[in-house]
Amino acid sequence: MKKELCIAALCVIFCSCGKIGYSPFKTGVEMMESDPEEAEHHLMQAVLDGDNLPRAHYYLAILCEKEPDKSMLAVWHLRQYLATAKELSDNDISEVEEWIQRLERKISIAINRRLGENISDETTLRLKLLEEHAVRQKLWIQELTKENIKLRNALAEQQSKE
Repeated sequence: MKKELCIAALCVIFCSCGKIGYSPFKTGVEMMESDPEEAEHHLMQAVLDGDNLPRAHYYLAILCEKEPDKSMLAVWHLRQYLATAKELSDNDISEVEEWIQRLERKISIAINRRLGENISDETTLRLKLLEEHAVRQKLWIQELTKENIKLRNALAEQQSKE
């Protein structure tokens, strides 16, 4: 009888724990080549869970760098990598800082092309970046508001049917 209770208890424990041994970081890294979108999802989960946080930021930077619209996000992840990685050598730090500078130059060139201007002043460039970000945020908020209205209407219809 004790044996059956122990087996039942273990089954309950395993079922309640979800995926035993699941590591969002490890899963994300394994999927980087085969399914980058899913890899990004798992690596973001790793960041939220603190699962190998510095390296999760590092690999997210690699994924973001591959998409032109995510270059700024890649820079952010690299800065987070530098902030959270505790045992980096001076050489590693300088390599990551050079990578950040290359990405920032790439972003600067893209913005200058888009604006048709040649902005060399860093303050002006940062201001333009913030203005673009504000526009994207407004559009995102508008989309969320529309989706919220649709969901509220659907909920009201469902409640009226009941």
